[in-house]
Amino acid sequence: MRLSCRWGCVKLSGMNDDAEFRQIADAAFDLARTGETARLLRFVDSGLPVDLVNGSGDSLLMLAAYHGHADTVRALIGRGADVERRNDRGQSPLAGAVFKDFGEVVTVLLAAGADPDAGTPSARQIAAMFDRDSFGALDGAHALGQAPPGVEVGQVRFEGPGERFGGLGQGCVGA
Repeated sequence: MRLSCRWGCVKLSGMNDDAEFRQIADAAFDLARTGETARLLRFVDSGLPVDLVNGSGDSLLMLAAYHGHADTVRALIGRGADVERRNDRGQSPLAGAVFKDFGEVVTVLLAAGADPDAGTPSARQIAAMFDRDSFGALDGAHALGQAPPGVEVGQVRFEGPGERFGGLGQGCVGA
């Protein structure tokens, strides 16, 4: 049976109705919030859309970023999650991570190509509002389309300042 979600249709084996899909989606959102990466990836690898959103437009990536789970953010990006997908309030995952002051998540998102000037308010505006230097050296690397030294995203390791992003688009890495 094909079940609809906000960003398309998905067929998961053994599912009988929309109530089951909602139950699985709710479980996935909880796993993203709590950083249970391995369990969340089993859902995604079974066909749950990596860019699935909840009723507020928050994606799995947004929830993981907002709750400070860098490993989950890295894994979702590795599965193709859109680092620029904004929620219904125009907020980006990067803005959420900057707001909560989760430096490692900010690093991962910037390395994956997240735009610090996207969204309302933007991550850069939030950093200024709280007088934080959330970007530092990363900001210059982002502007050049480079990953900071030693940052891992998905299956790709960026080794130094001259390395360019690989994978699907700037910084998005397919698994």
